[in-house]
Amino acid sequence: MIATAVLIGLAAVLGTFGNILIILAVCCVRTLRTCGNIFVVNLCLADMIVTVFVDPMNVLGACAGRRFLMNDPVLCEWGRVILRPGKPLFHYSTTPHYHYPACMSSMWNMCAISLNRYILICRPHLYPTIYTVKSSVACCLFIWVLAHLLHMPNHIGWGRNRFNEEYYLCSFDMVVHSYSVFYIMTGVIIPLVGVLFGYTAIFLKVRSVKLQIRQHQKSLARKKSSVLHAGKGDGAAHLHKKRSQKAGFTVDDVKLAKTLFAAFLVFLICWLPFSLFVLAHEPAAIPRWVYVLAIIMAHGNSAVNPILYGVTNEKFREGYRTILGLNRRVEDRMSTRKDASYGHGVLPTDTGSGAAPTIRVTPSHVAPFHQANTAF
Repeated sequence: MIATAVLIGLAAVLGTFGNILIILAVCCVRTLRTCGNIFVVNLCLADMIVTVFVDPMNVLGACAGRRFLMNDPVLCEWGRVILRPGKPLFHYSTTPHYHYPACMSSMWNMCAISLNRYILICRPHLYPTIYTVKSSVACCLFIWVLAHLLHMPNHIGWGRNRFNEEYYLCSFDMVVHSYSVFYIMTGVIIPLVGVLFGYTAIFLKVRSVKLQIRQHQKSLARKKSSVLHAGKGDGAAHLHKKRSQKAGFTVDDVKLAKTLFAAFLVFLICWLPFSLFVLAHEPAAIPRWVYVLAIIMAHGNSAVNPILYGVTNEKFREGYRTILGLNRRVEDRMSTRKDASYGHGVLPTDTGSGAAPTIRVTPSHVAPFHQANTAF
């Protein structure tokens, strides 16, 4: 239990910090302020609901157990909508109310991101019409409304909430198998189909452009001009850029699509075990540590995306460095070294004749100046 609490708590801290970093990078760095990244910010908000609200409750459940949560109306059973005193119309528990809509929102955000990339790369002439700031924000709001509507049946009689002994978490009762199937279908399977469609179309489009570039390179290679041979590498790079722009997308667009697809794969890997256990729900046949590992993987996904974006995408790395002030420190070091080089390496010498002093560069100071210019 202690190990579970520590791991989930660590995921909560890292995930919260990392997702805030992504949001700040998108908001503050000009090159990241695009309509497509509005969906990335929306995905970060969904992840932060897990790290800020759900993970602490999960830690509490692992440490305190069933009695504490189920007996406290503020922690596990709150937010009752009262029709009249003593007659609740419906109720929902804190963790399921935030947890499962946030998870549904994450998956539908993945779907929206893949379709955004699909339109940008495969149907670029439609992109400016479909994706504006207003339409992207409206789409994100619709995703949240949809996620809550899909989870609403659990609060009005179809399902019910309880403390789950396997996951140390307040959740919907998985014994109500029909609702579990509905949840997986609407929250996982349907958006998954949209994601696979979008990225498959992107893959085919990019492969088609690369094949055209490769064929053109082969035709260039047959020519015997020495000028063409001398500029072969630069010509290929220029051709790749030109063909990509003619197709309606840039190399950076493809790189971002790869990053987002990698984020989707990580999401799928992290949430697949939990989804399968929801459908199967055979707690007696599966050891508890397997359930615990599944929930750690699922919640850990919220902490992985910021790392993944930074590792796989240069623009996000640059954004992180800007937000954390690392670029400024590098510039300050460069400025300091250059000032020191100019200040110590160039010495005025009086000729004694009343003329303007000459400039003498001392050999001992040439090396630092040279190193300062080649180190960056």
